[in-house]
Parts: sequence; structure tokens; C-alpha cells
Amino acid sequence: MSSRATFAVTVDIDHPARPSRALDWAAQEAVLRCAPLHLVTTWTCAFDQDAMGLPGDVLKNDARQLLGEVTLRVQARHPGLLLTSELVDTDPRKALEIQSSEAQLLVVGARQPQGSVGKPSGSATLYSASAVRCAVVVVPEGGSDHTPTRLDGPIILGIDGHDPDESALTFAFEAAVREGAPLRVIHTWQPGAMHGPDRGRPPADEMHLRVEQEMRLYRLLAPWQARHPEVKLHPEALHADPAHYLARLSQRARLVVVGRRGHPAQALSRLSSLVPEVVQHARCPVAVVPAS
Repeated sequence: MSSRATFAVTVDIDHPARPSRALDWAAQEAVLRCAPLHLVTTWTCAFDQDAMGLPGDVLKNDARQLLGEVTLRVQARHPGLLLTSELVDTDPRKALEIQSSEAQLLVVGARQPQGSVGKPSGSATLYSASAVRCAVVVVPEGGSDHTPTRLDGPIILGIDGHDPDESALTFAFEAAVREGAPLRVIHTWQPGAMHGPDRGRPPADEMHLRVEQEMRLYRLLAPWQARHPEVKLHPEALHADPAHYLARLSQRARLVVVGRRGHPAQALSRLSSLVPEVVQHARCPVAVVPAS
């Protein structure tokens, strides 16, 4: 089926011939959400022929055939899943922006360059995390074929306890409910990043400051816990670098969730440094949720 399903989980297939953990994750997520799954491969007519001299129309037909084969494989694994696919003739970044306007979730893979560890490549991946209009899940590619796409660990939510992002909170709690997973909410602070009267507190006040931050976090989460009593919640406030701490926790997590502020049109220039740091170093999928 080649027409686009509205409000689907949309997954970007950057190379249909390769195994894709992003595709596996997206299919499982679509099943959990009872949503359609939409497969997208981009193609641009600017590439008239490849390095071997093959004409563009031959390459385009090959891409369409491979996409069809991927579609059949997914249908075999998830026979009840509504599945659509599309070969888009445009730049990958533009394609992801267009797809995100009608998707409930966009899933992209992040491949690691040869010889690097924990650093996914692809400017389109970071661009999609910063510029599209829906939530984006970035799934690290590579790893052993025996490693499960979803681990049994908790969902990790990184928030700013002083200025919490309700969209990220909603996403994380709903994910915890769907997966029956514990939710670990992390609020970190650093001396130079504190706000208001907390800014510039001396080291002697560290213990008092931590207690205050923990109380602030518990007050913030109380109404969310009341709405979702089935979620096993683990709040944590600590003095640490947020990107490094979230990346470390990702080694045993099933999903890390972070918020993204700024309008999509402003893209990378308004993207907090936290998001690319977490996306580049996380060992599990990372959900980047735009603010309401």
C-alpha cells in the first residue's frame, strides 16, 4: 500500500537494503499505539546517476523495489499492522519536515561512523530532532543482532524542575503507561545554571539545595502521579551535568525523553545543547519532544 496514513508512526528508511533497528522500533511502537506505520524512503532527482554510472531511473526503481520488500517483511512480522509506504522525491531534510506535519511520531535511525563509539552520524538526524513539528525518536543503529531493540529498563525523562516542559512530561508518562515501564524523572542542576535565589549559593549549602530541589521536583510531579497512579515513579534531583548523566543512564534504559524548545523554523540555532549531546551519546532510543 503506497498512500500515506494520517496520524501514523512514520519511520525514515535511509537505505532499504540494510537491517534497521529504527524500523523494528517503529513497528513495535505502532503496535503499542494501535497506530498505522508509514515507511518513507527519500529520493532526489538531482542524482541522475551513481558512481558506477547507473542511470537515475534504474536506481529509483531499485529503491522502490527494496522498499516494497521491506514492507512485506514488516507485514510478515506484524500481520495486523496497517502499513503504508512512500518513495519521496525530495531532499531528506525537507521530506522529514513534510512527513512530520501529518505524523504522530517520527522515527529516524542514527548510524555510527566507522571507528567511532557513541557518536551517530547524519546531519539529517539532528536536523529532524530540531526542526520537525512532531515528536522524534532517534534510534541508534548498529550493535549485535541479538541485542533487543527495546530493553527492559526504565523510561528516563530529563526535565528542568524550574521550567518543566509539559509536552515532554505527557510523552514520558504515556509511554510508561503503554509499556508498563517504571519512569525515572531526572532534574539536574549546576551552580552556574541556577535561577533566582538559588543562583550562586556557596558549596556549604549543597545539602540544603539538594533537599529544596527534591521537594520542588516532588511537588511538580504530584499531579502527574495522581493522574497516572499505575506508573512506578522514581524522581531524582542531583548536582550533575545533565547531558552526561542522561547518556550514562541510557546504557540500561529503554527510552530517554527530553524536551525541545523554540519554533521549528529556527531549527538548530535555537536547539539546546542538551539535545544533540544526548542524541549523539545515548545508547538507547531518544525521544525529542517539541514544546506545546
